[in-house]
Amino acid sequence: MNCKDFLFLFLITSSVTFGQTKIGGDPNEINSGSLLELEDSARGLLLPRILLDDIDQWSLLGTPVDGMVIASEGGTVPDGIYHWNDGAWHILSGDFTESITILTDNQDGTLTYTNEAGNQVTIVNGGSFSEVVYVANEGQAVFVAPSNLTDVANLNVFRNGSRVGFTVLGTNSIQLELEAICFADDEIRVIQYAN
Repeated sequence: MNCKDFLFLFLITSSVTFGQTKIGGDPNEINSGSLLELEDSARGLLLPRILLDDIDQWSLLGTPVDGMVIASEGGTVPDGIYHWNDGAWHILSGDFTESITILTDNQDGTLTYTNEAGNQVTIVNGGSFSEVVYVANEGQAVFVAPSNLTDVANLNVFRNGSRVGFTVLGTNSIQLELEAICFADDEIRVIQYAN
């Protein structure tokens, strides 16, 4: 076979292929929704270990891309698994402690929020409020407000005493921001002020 014949045969048999990759286990049994599947009963996935010193700084080669996942080890931020989203690294799991904050009902239409440094902020309410306290399940992000939501400005949500962001779903449910998704037994307090 000469070079021309080989090149012609190569071009005819070559095509763009799309596929899935499985490492370990039975290569004929792969989840149809996976691009990459790892299967092993005695080994795990080791993510790239990066010294992460600033959660607002892309510290990898290349262009920042949402969805990148790394393991931070030995940097100035707490060790753990982080993902890049909206211009910052967000911790998914690791050796971090929950901030100690306190939310106190003063029984006079106000709440006092005390942060981990001991600083206090009084939240003044011109009327009454109702609240629902949940003990969350692992990964839970959706909760029901005390009554139908007519004004999002009248709603505050706290996870273990720290105020968290949320979006409204329908007329009486809220979804916590991505960074505030719960661990098992987290306390979620949904406070709704009267109009």
